[in-house]
Amino acid sequence: MKRNDGPPKIDRRKFLLGAATLALGAKTGLVGCSGSSSGPTDAGPDAQDGADGGALDGADQTPDGDQESTGVRVVDVHDENSLSGGSLVSDVVTAMLHKGLEALAGEDDQAAALRALLPNFDAGWKIGIKVNCRNSRYLPNSTELVGALVDTLVDDLGAVRENLVIWDSRGSDLTASGMTASVLGGGVTVKGADAGSGYDTLSVGNSSVKLSRILTRETDFTLDVSLLKHHYGAGVTGSLKNVSFGAIESPMNFHNSHNPDDPNALQRSYIPAIFNLEEVRTRVLPLYIIEGFYAIRDRGPDVAVTDLVGRLLLSTDPVAIDQHALVRINELRINAGLSEVSSSLTSWMEEAVTLRLGTTNYELVSIEM
Repeated sequence: MKRNDGPPKIDRRKFLLGAATLALGAKTGLVGCSGSSSGPTDAGPDAQDGADGGALDGADQTPDGDQESTGVRVVDVHDENSLSGGSLVSDVVTAMLHKGLEALAGEDDQAAALRALLPNFDAGWKIGIKVNCRNSRYLPNSTELVGALVDTLVDDLGAVRENLVIWDSRGSDLTASGMTASVLGGGVTVKGADAGSGYDTLSVGNSSVKLSRILTRETDFTLDVSLLKHHYGAGVTGSLKNVSFGAIESPMNFHNSHNPDDPNALQRSYIPAIFNLEEVRTRVLPLYIIEGFYAIRDRGPDVAVTDLVGRLLLSTDPVAIDQHALVRINELRINAGLSEVSSSLTSWMEEAVTLRLGTTNYELVSIEM
């Protein structure tokens, strides 16, 4: 594939998204992403064998009754055997990833699932995998999951290892987390945005941000892999925040306060605003994964793990998966005797809906392995 110095043309991106929507719609009955509600609805007859398509017990986020389906799906895979003695079991993690991808695509074969999710895939694509290793001491993305994702992209989709770039904002966080090329099977590139790639300065409202060129120039598309954890200013650290804030230089410049009790601790409007930049939203593949084997339910993001959860969340919609992450965090908080995350901290989700970045009304496919 002929490479150029700038981002892919927007028409190619629109074609990619359109083809993905058509592929998923034909296989699973899913329709376009529009409208908003505030949580899961019954997944109906398309739910996979052995899956509960209903909303979470005690966590129904649709207080106004039945909602019109948007056709957006969130897959929630749970396996208590994914953790053994506080450590991840690689084979189980891989099986959960495969099952989740197949359920998301409505396929019973891993290769077919990836082709359905990324129908216009070209082996020449240079794909970034944006991870979150900021809390490298306690809760970074695991090498078990990222390694399994790399392997399935190579073995089942036909991606080239040398075309895969696993990255985060700081290289030191990746190193401290053990996220190295050799650990991930070799061939891939692992680097921080601070490693000399540079930044493009872009306008957001009345401000400007410096966006990593790993996202805007060095890769054709990016996959988003984030974590299940509370955030003092944004409510949850999810997919939208992982790509938007995780790709800019000095993201703390957009945090007004480190005080977790300050309702204005984060300029929350910047989460969807940065993601809505053409250089971001046109370069992120419609596949979002939230790693929830471990979780932080309070005082996050840079604190110790509070819960062993054993979950993996997947969706083609960043707002829907972030909404479901909030449901799960609130479930953990309630079980621990805490109040739910303040809605004032998560108002950015509705703003993201207004910007047509996704929906908070989704169909939940809950899989117990």
